[in-house]
Amino acid sequence: MPLRPSTLLLPLALCACSPQPGSEREAVEVWQVELPLIPERASKGVELQNDRAPVHPGFLSPFPPKTAALGSLPALIAPPPAMVRVPLPDGLDPRSRLRLATGLGVTAYRGAPGPKVRFTVELDGRVALESLRPIHAEVAEAEREWEHVELELGGARELLLRTELLGAGSAGTDPVGLDAAFALLEVLSPLAVRRARATPQAPSVICILIDTLRADRLGCYGYERATSPAIDAVAEGGALFERAIAPSSWTWPSTASLMTSLEPPHHGLVDYDACFLANELCTLPEAMQRAGLHTAGFSVNPLVHSDRNFHQGFDRFQEYLWTPANELLGDVEEWLRAVGDERFFLYLHVADPHGPYRPDLALAGDLVGDAPHDYEHGACAEMMKDRLAGRPVDEERLTTFTRHISTLYDGEVATVDHAVGRLVALLDELGLSDRTVLAITSDHGEEFGDHGLNGHGMQLFDETVRVPLVLSGPGVPSGLRHTGRVEMRFVGQTLLALAGLEAVGFPPGTDLLDLDALAAGAEGPLFLSTSRGVWPGEGGAAAEPVRELFSLRHGDYKLVWAPREDGPADDLVKMFDLSADPEMSTDVAPAQAERVARMRAAIAAWLERCARRRPPSLDGGEGAFELLRGLGYVQER
Repeated sequence: MPLRPSTLLLPLALCACSPQPGSEREAVEVWQVELPLIPERASKGVELQNDRAPVHPGFLSPFPPKTAALGSLPALIAPPPAMVRVPLPDGLDPRSRLRLATGLGVTAYRGAPGPKVRFTVELDGRVALESLRPIHAEVAEAEREWEHVELELGGARELLLRTELLGAGSAGTDPVGLDAAFALLEVLSPLAVRRARATPQAPSVICILIDTLRADRLGCYGYERATSPAIDAVAEGGALFERAIAPSSWTWPSTASLMTSLEPPHHGLVDYDACFLANELCTLPEAMQRAGLHTAGFSVNPLVHSDRNFHQGFDRFQEYLWTPANELLGDVEEWLRAVGDERFFLYLHVADPHGPYRPDLALAGDLVGDAPHDYEHGACAEMMKDRLAGRPVDEERLTTFTRHISTLYDGEVATVDHAVGRLVALLDELGLSDRTVLAITSDHGEEFGDHGLNGHGMQLFDETVRVPLVLSGPGVPSGLRHTGRVEMRFVGQTLLALAGLEAVGFPPGTDLLDLDALAAGAEGPLFLSTSRGVWPGEGGAAAEPVRELFSLRHGDYKLVWAPREDGPADDLVKMFDLSADPEMSTDVAPAQAERVARMRAAIAAWLERCARRRPPSLDGGEGAFELLRGLGYVQER
């Protein structure tokens, strides 16, 4: 079921684009986040707080944490009694608004009826909002939702936020278990943009991210099975990059890098304790929107969600829960028809190849064979969990089951390929093909026994970081097949260049169709990272969860490094000579101590550089932890 659509823009000073070419039409008004108050600005104005439950920023949800639970928002958590005074800067547009939501954490909904929490918002001493919320166990779930409001600032210079406990029993209520919060806390300002008609010289843009898609499972990348006739046709008429590398092996960091063009340690969205796409960053949809393009995003992955601020810059951001790509195309078609001939940026985040694999067998055809006689859904994952824990496993059975889920995966690739074919046909029907740039890529790959693992996120080998990247449309050289290494995170700069847009504030980077620039940086250092790392055990020993895992490829060598708290002597390190061992099966680190030391120091310096530029992050708390555990990103022993 689709969830709420959202709209968000960034500050004018942070992201501005040059006027678009083409036939301009009347100006329309969109709204931008000019001033985010969370996490830092609001936290500095605390004047009253309970000593046992201080005011602090974080994520909060009114509902118990569970897999894909929604409702968690970034908030200033202020257990009563609390008062926070926030000065507002000069120069805000007179029409600026304050967007916020008031609500209570799940721990408030326990016990018998008693006191209530009062939320008060004052602007220059004038009460602009007052709301009462009950805190007992009988409060219906629908009444626990966040209360969203937008308040006209009217030139106010100061904002005051207050929480109080009122009514019978308030004296005995424990503030430690009473999370009252002001969520979002964003100052919005209007921005006039001009729409324009799409032309081959000023095209629209579509970016399709197919979650968990390995490059080597597509026919255009040499796969012998017929998984991808539609994507193959797009590649044949456009450009294909044979060695496109994602910056991480799982969704949050890689998708945030696609949106911002930044490396994960720079944008900061890397784990449950740093899982919010900061407003201070300029995103690709914001760059498109500020240039006057209509913008829409459709996401089926609960990690790529407005709760994590992925809706920045989208006029419409539609959320689903693991909906097959074919089923959301109706909504996409409706939006495209409504936009008409005006320029647009469309982002589709689909996830058919993401586990658990249940392909549409009518579309998968003979790609999926009969299951082994004793196969049960989820059995392969359980055996892999046992192996990682060092428990005995029937290796022959695990290999057989892994081979079967690999064919199920192929079936899922075929189903999403069918959806791509339908979208291409729709563009033809609407007369948009010759004035629309299309990009197809992925956030990471998947392992099927490669290097002893199944799944993704745990390692940084090619099976999980080499992704497809195909471009087609106006300005894309037909038949280009680039064999050098490129970084997926530079898709944004490439699409902006193809659209004829220069984004001031969007990070500089490489246009992937500038072959001279690609040649100049082809063998430069490439850093990768994951916070879901697992170091496989040797000789049947239990694997070790290492959380932070880093990789550096420079020249012919690739280092994989897991730093540990006990110091460098206990760090886990492997290095591979790719010229002699492209499959990365032989560790040469013991014989290359000096090179290992240099590469490890280079990773440490890279992390320090990124940390200096990283915007403030927010801890997602228990809700984000449970979300990742439910999706299999947190390993349980």
